Amino acid sequence: ADEHRASAAAMRLLGRLSPQFTRRGRPRGTVILGTGPRELHSLPVSILADVLRGSGFSVIDLGCNVPVDSLAATVREAMQDPGSLLAVLLSATSPELDREVGEAVAAVREASSTTPVFVGGRAMDEAKALELGADGDGRTALEALEHLEAAKAGFRTRA
Repeated sequence: ADEHRASAAAMRLLGRLSPQFTRRGRPRGTVILGTGPRELHSLPVSILADVLRGSGFSVIDLGCNVPVDSLAATVREAMQDPGSLLAVLLSATSPELDREVGEAVAAVREASSTTPVFVGGRAMDEAKALELGADGDGRTALEALEHLEAAKAGFRTRA
């Protein structure tokens, strides 16, 4: 119960603070954030969204428990603006949801074979992310930023 009260309080604070993270000027590229199906932890995604917005990226935040069809549709829609979509970042907090994470990565790949996909979070490490079909992991916001910088420069983590 304490965890849920703390998460609710944190989400309310983020809701009030988030607008302050948006930077003026031309976005550095678009990033899609979310989780796979059945993942109910949205706080890490919300925090990362603010960090990325503060770094000048345009963020499409799908939140948690994202159906793979919705994720793929969002990727296809973002691809309508050529060169804008830099990467898809998926959060994985629940270790028992590897199959769902793999399905989410596969849905992104089906929608766009050229968009890098990174999976990070408490339930992920690089070996598992690669095994599930991702280009790499990102356990911290700093690592996620490093992946986006590489994607912006045109480098892929995995061949």
